[in-house]
Amino acid sequence: MKMRKNRFFTLLEVIIALVIFAMGLGVTLNITSLSRVRTGKAYRMALEEHILSQAVEYFLLVSTEEEIPKEIFPYTGYTAKMILTEAADLPDNMSVALGDFKLGVMTVELYNEDKELCRTLKMERILPVSK
Repeated sequence: MKMRKNRFFTLLEVIIALVIFAMGLGVTLNITSLSRVRTGKAYRMALEEHILSQAVEYFLLVSTEEEIPKEIFPYTGYTAKMILTEAADLPDNMSVALGDFKLGVMTVELYNEDKELCRTLKMERILPVSK
């Protein structure tokens, strides 16, 4: 058996090493780009949940279906809307109205700048009866 005098890599070994390196680099870049997309989506969802909670707090305090003033709701590109309805599907022995109060459902909807519905929150609430 004859020993090689030069200790260089053959062309085939270099090509195989480059292919393995390129595959690893491709997988790494793919994972990185997917994580950026998911991070952006998670950030947007968290921001919209925060904005919706701010709108709900305002509507809980004010109890009106008017728009939120811009001084209180400074989120550009988002609008919130509240809808009050009477409670439904109550048991037969219960009434919606009880004295000066009634049971209602407050629905708060959050819309983005394209007027698309982003988030919705429904909650039952005791409301004063309007006279």
